[in-house]
Amino acid sequence: MNSYIGSPPPDKAGDILLVVSDQLLPLLVDHHYRAGFALYTHSAAYADAAPTNSSAVYADQPLSRQLQLINALVEKRPASIAIGWQHPHYGRQIAALQRRYPQLKIVDEQLAGSDAQRRINRLIQRNDVLLATPESALYNARSARGILLAAYRHNKLLIGPTQSFVNAGALASVISTPEHYAADIREMIHRYLSSGALPAPQHPSRYRVVVNHHVAESLGLRLNDSALQQQMVEP
Repeated sequence: MNSYIGSPPPDKAGDILLVVSDQLLPLLVDHHYRAGFALYTHSAAYADAAPTNSSAVYADQPLSRQLQLINALVEKRPASIAIGWQHPHYGRQIAALQRRYPQLKIVDEQLAGSDAQRRINRLIQRNDVLLATPESALYNARSARGILLAAYRHNKLLIGPTQSFVNAGALASVISTPEHYAADIREMIHRYLSSGALPAPQHPSRYRVVVNHHVAESLGLRLNDSALQQQMVEP
């Protein structure tokens, strides 16, 4: 196996091309390898790039998995879940979620422009939970402080989308570790080599729940990470 950092490999440096990050996805478009794989690429970015003869382990968790976590947090009671999103890829995911959780009222809003922060704050104020999408254009280091303060001020739950958001003050999220991603991409490549069939792109199959227990305590909640994860998989 040959590794190349900061530059593409020379022509035909191997049989399989593995790229890491959204920025390298163009290398998978019309590539000349037997197969291409992407790691740590977001599902929306992968869909936009439309790479050929390739597959991926996405960096982001599916919104449905984060909603499973919310359902466990509210103990399967009715709740209003706000989702502010930008990319149509996430809008399409949301359209299918309401049917799976009829007791949850999902309020979604497509956000764009300079007033996105204000509209996110309004969603927080008017609903029980804000589920942040993995879109760095909306949920980033610049916007995090205002979003977290709004959730704290209105005593609302903020979920995800990453470990860093939980560390900064979100209540909880579903995340995957580097070991999880590595195991998935290794298994996908082995399946391809043994069968010749390229696996479909997928979200990480392994994951764990992380909780900011200081935030939970401030909300009057006693939460256990592993217990929440177990509740997620129960029917």
